[in-house]
Amino acid sequence: MSNPTKEPTRTKSTIQKKRATPVTWDKLKDAPSQNLPFPSNGNITAIELITFLPSSIKSWDVIERFISNSANVPILAYILNTNRNMPYGKMAHNSMLRLMQCQARLRPEKRYEGWTVKKHVRPRGWDERAVGLRVAGYRTQAQVREKPSDVPRPFV
Repeated sequence: MSNPTKEPTRTKSTIQKKRATPVTWDKLKDAPSQNLPFPSNGNITAIELITFLPSSIKSWDVIERFISNSANVPILAYILNTNRNMPYGKMAHNSMLRLMQCQARLRPEKRYEGWTVKKHVRPRGWDERAVGLRVAGYRTQAQVREKPSDVPRPFV
């Protein structure tokens, strides 16, 4: 049987050859822990957070800060991929979105049910010009899961 489109015929062996390259799902496995505490009195820019503490993208407070200040996921992924050595492969913006969505949807507030970047609602009184760079009081994943009511929240 001839192939009139001149495209290579896909067989089981050619598909297996293409998958022979191992896929690394945890692109951030060389990054500091997502539970590394934030400095109690320090300023960190968004670019520094993404570059040096990329797992912090899973922090509820970091997500709130980035998305409430109109950051978009492709730009966040671009910052990560261009400023950090990514030995396990570049982070696709969809993968970064999934990291944020999975965490944001765990929040108990009603505005986070079915959360997406487009559906994000800024906290009442949010002023993106007055947010600053402070990360004091930002919670890690471990802090949120242990005792969310006992951890002080930097946002109202």
